[in-house]
Amino acid sequence: MVAGVVETNNLIPDVLILCGGLGTRFRPVRDDIPKVLAPIRGKPFLDWILDDLLVQGIGRVILATGYLANQITDHVEKHHDVECFFSEEPQPLGTGGAIKYAAPYFKSDLVVVLNGDSYIHVSLVSLVRFHRLQNADMTLTLSTVTKGKDYGKVIVNSNHRVVGFTEKDTECSSGLTNAGLYCFNKQTILDMPYDKRFSLETDWLSINLEHHHIYGMTVDQPVYDIGTPERYQTSQNYLYFANCKSK
Repeated sequence: MVAGVVETNNLIPDVLILCGGLGTRFRPVRDDIPKVLAPIRGKPFLDWILDDLLVQGIGRVILATGYLANQITDHVEKHHDVECFFSEEPQPLGTGGAIKYAAPYFKSDLVVVLNGDSYIHVSLVSLVRFHRLQNADMTLTLSTVTKGKDYGKVIVNSNHRVVGFTEKDTECSSGLTNAGLYCFNKQTILDMPYDKRFSLETDWLSINLEHHHIYGMTVDQPVYDIGTPERYQTSQNYLYFANCKSK
């Protein structure tokens, strides 16, 4: 997938990419492929993510699959630049349930988790260092530049600890958007409920702010996602040019 990939960076733990969503809102664009394989300038969205991980020296990647999982497996197995494992959900488990279901594949004490339908250019080494410095159980990556009422916002205190969330379509002065890129202590994932469907964002996070040390690392990079036909069309140009600038 990438020529001349840098050597594996031992500072970066296992990475889990959430690819199992049904992509219901995306189906007017394509209903014959999983959303993560939607082409951006002729290149599957998942490859934009994997290419960035490979350049950063990632060693092991786990893909949490579900809907049209065989297409994702077939596509990734054509590339031999990264050690990949597949955690296929027997039924839709939501973002939180998918993370927990993939736990048997994790070897490192930390796990980086990212959404397979969004992209943000962030140094994973910086994320891991921030996470360790804060002695966090979980760290969210927060974009300061992605705006819009259709994004939920995250509220942090002066010590970067997450203290609350605002719903979509709500005005919020914080302006911090959840980028869908996280760092977890593996034990935090192991403590999650098993074989249960739940959303990380709306179910688990909202009730665990007091029980876990959850922090937010702010970055001045935009989030590109393909969750809706409108955002998919926007990503066609913006993701391409953002990637060129980052090289």
